[in-house]
Amino acid sequence: MAARSCPYGQDDPPEMAKVGLPRKAGVLRHNLRHTAGRNHLAGAGNERGLQLSPEKTAITHVADGFDFLGQNIRRYPNGKLLIKPSRKSIKSLLTRVKEIVREHLGDTAHRLITRLNPVIRGWANYHRHVVSKRIFARIDAAIFRMLWQWACARHPRKGADGSSANTSSG
Repeated sequence: MAARSCPYGQDDPPEMAKVGLPRKAGVLRHNLRHTAGRNHLAGAGNERGLQLSPEKTAITHVADGFDFLGQNIRRYPNGKLLIKPSRKSIKSLLTRVKEIVREHLGDTAHRLITRLNPVIRGWANYHRHVVSKRIFARIDAAIFRMLWQWACARHPRKGADGSSANTSSG
């Protein structure tokens, strides 16, 4: 067997090249490069009645990483393949939470929580099966800051300990 050139052990000889066409368009698993890869993929799709759009089809190495369905898929130099929530997905969630908090500035905490819970729970359930512990912690901290600002705006004369700031003892 020939020596492998890829540091991750992923290069196969051309006769063993694999093409996977998933049911969802967008990601094609293969280990062919550039023009030869495009021609091979186009031929594989034609026999199944599929056409690839040249401007939408990007051939990248998994070490470079790519986003698909809100997840970022990338093989790191240590050889591990990690799937994480994509930055675009994180930004979208935080933007949506910020909009909901702004819409409910004058509302009660119950109404705000009732509106926020399905959004946060849905996003978390979608991303719970991938590497997301640190991302969940960052999102938790960001949402806490948004809610803290909401509480301070709603009760401007309350202190951090819950006591009234204007009361004088004596």
